[in-house]
Amino acid sequence: MDVDTFVDHLKTTLASSGQIVHVENIPAKPAARTPLASKLSDVTLAAFASAGIDIERKLFSHQARAIETVLDEREPRKHVIVASGTASGKSVCYNVPTIETLLADPTATALYMFPTKALAQDQLRALRNILSNIPRSEETVFEIGMYDGDVREDARTEVRENARLIITNPDMLHVSMLPSHKAWARVLSGLRYVVVDEAHAYSGVFGSHVALIIRRLRRLCSELYGSSPQFIISSATVANPLEHARDLIGYDGVHPERDVIEAVTNDGAPRGVKTFLLWNPMLKPGQSKQTNTERKFRRETLLAECVQHNLRCLAFCKTRKLCELVLVYTREILRSSAPHLADKVASYRGGYEAIERRAIEKELFSGVLLGVATTNALELGIDVGSLDVTLHLGFPGSVASLWQQAGRAGRREGHALSVYVAFDGPLDQHFMRQPRALFDAPLEMSYVWAENPTIVEQHLACAAYERPLFANPDVDEVYFGPKTREIAGKLARNKLMRDARSLVAWDLNAAIAQPLLAATDKTPALDVSVRTIEEERYEVIDIGGAREKVIASIEASKAFFEVYEGAVYTHQGRTLLCTKLDIPRRRAFVRMADVKYFTRVKHETTCAVPGGMRAYEETKDALSIKCDQVDIRTTFTGFSRVARGSQAKFDHEAFPPRTTEFRTVGTWLRIPDDVVTDASDAGIDLRAGVHAASHALLNALPLSVPCGDADVGCECFSADLYRHTSRYAPFRFLIYDRHLGGVGIAKRASALFSDLARVAVALVEHCACARADGCPRCVQRLSCDAHNAHINKKAALWLLRRVFANDLKPSDCVE
Repeated sequence: MDVDTFVDHLKTTLASSGQIVHVENIPAKPAARTPLASKLSDVTLAAFASAGIDIERKLFSHQARAIETVLDEREPRKHVIVASGTASGKSVCYNVPTIETLLADPTATALYMFPTKALAQDQLRALRNILSNIPRSEETVFEIGMYDGDVREDARTEVRENARLIITNPDMLHVSMLPSHKAWARVLSGLRYVVVDEAHAYSGVFGSHVALIIRRLRRLCSELYGSSPQFIISSATVANPLEHARDLIGYDGVHPERDVIEAVTNDGAPRGVKTFLLWNPMLKPGQSKQTNTERKFRRETLLAECVQHNLRCLAFCKTRKLCELVLVYTREILRSSAPHLADKVASYRGGYEAIERRAIEKELFSGVLLGVATTNALELGIDVGSLDVTLHLGFPGSVASLWQQAGRAGRREGHALSVYVAFDGPLDQHFMRQPRALFDAPLEMSYVWAENPTIVEQHLACAAYERPLFANPDVDEVYFGPKTREIAGKLARNKLMRDARSLVAWDLNAAIAQPLLAATDKTPALDVSVRTIEEERYEVIDIGGAREKVIASIEASKAFFEVYEGAVYTHQGRTLLCTKLDIPRRRAFVRMADVKYFTRVKHETTCAVPGGMRAYEETKDALSIKCDQVDIRTTFTGFSRVARGSQAKFDHEAFPPRTTEFRTVGTWLRIPDDVVTDASDAGIDLRAGVHAASHALLNALPLSVPCGDADVGCECFSADLYRHTSRYAPFRFLIYDRHLGGVGIAKRASALFSDLARVAVALVEHCACARADGCPRCVQRLSCDAHNAHINKKAALWLLRRVFANDLKPSDCVE
């Protein structure tokens, strides 16, 4: 069934009650081609021609510009970031100069870095296809080597000794290549290009780690091996490609003034016709909650419908749990309506074992699978074959991410369908009411925070193992930031580093810092996971089979949200029950269970700004916005069982309190004293207003900074939270990163309070609910640490208008 016929079918069946609130027809875009001005060798031209790519006359405009910039030999040679849409041929931008240079110079080497093993395998196949028809001779031969965790040790030795183009990932660069850099001297000495693919994936925690890994690589190349590689960075379309590239690669430590990046954004790739549906199963007037049937319409029924009409589909889910639930429900629907298709659907997410992920990728590419419920793990550019439909179950956290996901369908320029299914969240409903706010929205900025003190500390220890810190005065501060000495001093005091030249204590205040070595015989990199800030993780172990099997791992700070005695845990569509949580050994034991409910943990979170009253200034006039360290403490006390169909809680069970604590970065604005006085005089419950307004501000944040519930939180308040303590509880809006040490979200939010307030007022004002405590479409949040207790919608509007009166337009301040 073609897309138009399927849309007509939906309008008369599942959407017959008006669920489709908007249809956006995005026309096809023709290719913009530019002949290449740079002269390439006949061998390079022939290699690409054999793969069906005419790089001399038929390059897209962005490809030609990127290649010419990289190959321009005028000093200083520029790094390049290419930011263009899905399936726009970004790999040509780095493959052409790499192959041209490696064919011409037998000492030149290149390093390709991909965020996932699957992407690396994809590129390996593509490169071998391009090079397969080149005549083999001493002048044209260069070996391509895959270097990841799946490669055998003997093959790794072969790669180190003979390969000139190394394909790897940040994890292997971090834990293997850099610590043993002497074994890679040939590669590092001749390193001409470093390719950083899918750079938009390097954001938040992962991106902050990768930024420090790249700085360690540049440091070794410059100071030990005499090379200065050009970086070729590819990314999906983002708002700040140049800034993001700079945040990722930093500056050359010796000549930062000559470190230039050029952004290529003139996307010349063609695009097929796209039909984009906005699907809103929102509450109808008079309803207090959705029926089970309506809820299934917005999730599983659509995926099942695509599969039954032989349309290959990805259903993007915001969370791992939702991904598993969608698979469970979809299979239930198919078993009753089309049993032969029940095994044609699967789920795909992080946390699976590598062998499971490779099998799903292979089955999706070959057409064995028709539907996959996935997190953003399949958002990246791995080739999964031709897809017909993408479903987007809730706003994914950024407009850029939504477009990247939608680009997975129609990758062969065919007519494709994308369906954005709204949840009850404020942004979902905002876009359903105002479609142009989505389709005309500017893209958000990517973010990396390479100054996270915890991450810097981890990578400084790694860098000191690879080469003594401060061996070259003032250079390491360029690589690792202004607090390098301070953090190094902490490591020295904790005996994790030692003075490389003497036995005396290292002096932080010395005019010239003495070199420091890592005080260990093994690389600290082995204890630093680049995918998380936390080093401690819980293993999830299935004890239902003949042998115990580790099926997943969870960061320690998030473990109590997912595993506890009695918790329902889902994996690959299977429902498991947690029977035991071994906290000292950090292990959760689960087994298969036939239950018709899921579980929701009960917890409370408090936020504390170190310094107490000293953290604030007088707030009589101008708003005082601060960004600094914040301590987060979460206490878990029990869980509820929730019926799978009705979503009703039917049981609660307590367990002994368990607490997690971490220090992160937050931004806060204390409510001015005159506003507090006026609220009291007017009989407004200010605490409830602050709580509700904080939710509204947080709901508005993803329009400016890509983030999700797992990345950022706000200070939430319940009436009895401070009842039995003497803790000072100021009136304030406080937003914080939900990651140890922070990842830069709160830092960006600190400059956006006024913009957030404008969007927040609109979100709350346009919500039609009449409840005093609002609803999930305005001032409630599913992730609220106080379970949406003690909030007031009207108080939130009053407070936002008063606090930001000078920043809101007159139309925003109408009482």
